[in-house]
Amino acid sequence: MFGLFALAVIGKTRSGAMVALEELLQVASLTPRDMILFLLVISITALLSYFSTISIGNNIHRMLAKLDYSIICISVLLGLALMSLLFTGFFGLLIFVIAIPLGMSASFMKIRKSHAMGVILLPVILYFL
Repeated sequence: MFGLFALAVIGKTRSGAMVALEELLQVASLTPRDMILFLLVISITALLSYFSTISIGNNIHRMLAKLDYSIICISVLLGLALMSLLFTGFFGLLIFVIAIPLGMSASFMKIRKSHAMGVILLPVILYFL
């Protein structure tokens, strides 16, 4: 909603969704009628999202109790590996394979994942300086 107001008031986009909206509408500014329509859609969506989240949240535990967690983890890893291979080729797959133990090392060493992120952030910051 704030991005929509920024687009309407100052005519500048502040998020990717508003850039897409601006390109779809292909107008320089929003009319009051457009604003009311968007606010109505946002309100209805928020209301439906609230009730669906409550409903799903109260019932999802029954389904999740029946699933095998290790099969889900392996399926996700295989899916990510396939996407990595398709989008970045064998070099990207190699990076993915190297990143798996690095990402899992924090859990195995019983340290916070933020410490592992710091190890990655320092070289990135130094590189871009």
